[in-house]
Amino acid sequence: MTEVHDALSLAEQFDARLNAANVIPNGTDPVPVRFALGSTYVWIARAHARGFRQLLTQSNYPAALALIRPQFEAVLRGWWLAFGAPDNFVSDLEQAANNASGKEPNFPKMYNMIDALEAAPRLHGTFTGAKTAEALRSLKEKAMPYLHSYAHGGVHSLLSKLQDPDPPLMVWYIKTSNSLVYSAFLLYSCMTNDSSSTMALYKVRQELDHAMHQV
Repeated sequence: MTEVHDALSLAEQFDARLNAANVIPNGTDPVPVRFALGSTYVWIARAHARGFRQLLTQSNYPAALALIRPQFEAVLRGWWLAFGAPDNFVSDLEQAANNASGKEPNFPKMYNMIDALEAAPRLHGTFTGAKTAEALRSLKEKAMPYLHSYAHGGVHSLLSKLQDPDPPLMVWYIKTSNSLVYSAFLLYSCMTNDSSSTMALYKVRQELDHAMHQV
């Protein structure tokens, strides 16, 4: 599938350009605690994206597509923890993370986290919670029914055994993953309140906007 191969090559180029922007320094987490937790979800989202691309190169479509839903959840949870979660939830999650045997707090539903993010105050410069919520809500509405099916062994997952996914649809999923990676980098930039890194990200987006969804 030439279309998919080309989209994967573009995704690798896109990821390399984001890394070259030096938005996320190695071994450094921002403070306070809610930002440190948010940065961990940035790391998780990027790991899912790498796994997704690697599995696609092996034509392992069911396993690859099952990773986009948790990638979306990691990005959303990162944004919510950084800018929308109440202090008591952040404290409970920190305690659970420091004690693997502790009780893990239940995250709100996706739409509740998006609503809370939408109501959050200005995040960084002219970038607002409402704009972030709009982008995440748009991706959720368009992609989640399919991604839920792949992640939980639904009909779309079953059909993948009978036939390879449609190439244009696979390109759409690759763009979905790229868009989530970009959102993760932008989250880190907002947490560190670094205008230079934000401008570097916008430059990458302008140069490679065809690698992402226009939301």
